[in-house]
Amino acid sequence: QDVYFAGVSLAGALALQLGLDYPQLFSGLGVICSGAKIGEARAWQDRAGTVRSAGTPVMVAGSAQRWFAPGFIEKNAEAASRLLHTLQDADRFAYAHACEALAGFDVRGRLGEIATPVIAIAGGADEVCPPPFAEAVASGVQRGKAAVVASAAHQAPAEAPEETAGLLRSFFLARWAGRPHHPPSKEFRL
Repeated sequence: QDVYFAGVSLAGALALQLGLDYPQLFSGLGVICSGAKIGEARAWQDRAGTVRSAGTPVMVAGSAQRWFAPGFIEKNAEAASRLLHTLQDADRFAYAHACEALAGFDVRGRLGEIATPVIAIAGGADEVCPPPFAEAVASGVQRGKAAVVASAAHQAPAEAPEETAGLLRSFFLARWAGRPHHPPSKEFRL
């Protein structure tokens, strides 16, 4: 049975780590709005300390600015609010641990070890993980492809769900070209 994994931001970094640690388990990986290194260690450590002491609600305003392309919140208030509430309601200690994980995450020098096919999708307006991050991942792994969702920032699956799903679907189904098996379901959940 073929298994595909796609993740956004921290979960996109997880996709790369899975490709390094468990390549035999996956037929394809999606790295969405992410990179082989995201931000600087000191900034992540500072954020972890802030969230531990003040909680995750202090992150909401800044995240609203970083996560979404201009105009998205006004046009899609319910979707944006739902995502921002998940951040606000997140356990502060778990969030701090995630920040610390990102502080130590840097697989730029190991991308060439990833043989699993990888699609790296960036948001055209993403300032956290801009398109060059996706290009670096795609060119660094053994079998990679980069794509840009021009209308999105750091939450491409929420900002442009059909386009993001279409990119994943096309990439993952292309892995089946010429294979004698049945392709995976055309249903993808984001």
